[in-house]
Amino acid sequence: GAEEALQTIIALLETHGQGGNCGFMRKLFYHNSFIIADPQQAWVLETSGQHWAAKRIEGIYTISNGLTIEDDWDACSPDLKNFAADNGWCGPDEKFSFARCYSDRLYTTLSDCRNRRSRTTELLENRRGAITVNDMVAILRDHGSEEYHPAKGLTGAAVCMHSGFGPIRMSQTTGSFISHLSPDLATHFVTATAAPCTSIFKPVWLDAGLPDLGPVPDGAYDKETLFWRHEKLHRTTLRDYTNLIGLYRSDRDELETRFINEALLAAYYAPEMRLRMSERCFKEADMAETLWLEKIILQEKHSTGHLLYDLAWHRFNRDSGIKA
Repeated sequence: GAEEALQTIIALLETHGQGGNCGFMRKLFYHNSFIIADPQQAWVLETSGQHWAAKRIEGIYTISNGLTIEDDWDACSPDLKNFAADNGWCGPDEKFSFARCYSDRLYTTLSDCRNRRSRTTELLENRRGAITVNDMVAILRDHGSEEYHPAKGLTGAAVCMHSGFGPIRMSQTTGSFISHLSPDLATHFVTATAAPCTSIFKPVWLDAGLPDLGPVPDGAYDKETLFWRHEKLHRTTLRDYTNLIGLYRSDRDELETRFINEALLAAYYAPEMRLRMSERCFKEADMAETLWLEKIILQEKHSTGHLLYDLAWHRFNRDSGIKA
């Protein structure tokens, strides 16, 4: 369960610490936040080196690339406060806050994590008591309340992140995952592709296994992998996002809603039946994305009118060998 998973992560953290390059195109190192949940309980665990704080969650809580636990944890590493004080991260007379004392101010600011978290919290609060899988899908696709175009801005980040020009906007969403937890069976919905706004969430079950998605994708375009086949659609859509996403948004939503409704009724199906359902959904989604790509290619613009953004994506496409 969730509490057992929490204790396992803490034990590994305190024994081995954490590290490793989290970036793909460039080296990137940071500490982590975790949401750990089962049908009965949920925890947020936030870490810094071998130090940590954990909070039992009741109701709604969101995280986003930054520490969020202040002084309201339910458990923490034994020397959490003293370690921060010894390193000069907090003064002896100020109220201790794990998030404030242990955060890197520059990274926290540039990641725009506070605005992203504020947005996801707002959207969830609006649906409190009636949150569905479809609501979670919509939140993961959110670009904010204003009219959105991925080419605008050299800083900032929406919930659904698209890369742009420069060192601050080099990151983007590379996959999305939703878990519907119930005492009967956990049903998961994954894109297995980047950019949830151009992707379709498909059902998977851990006890049933995963469909064959082709070779594991790397940095080079490979039409045999689902991830890179979708990138054709994603990157072509980015040329004229507002207009091109409109050409297949309703088809995307209709197909995806059918997948979700069918999957949530499959709790008592045998694992092999659920695997066949999952395989069918992945195949239908792949075929639909191929048709949408053919449709929008006829409408594609070859420049967004934003020079730096166009230069960035020209480089991304050149480096991966994709023609979008």
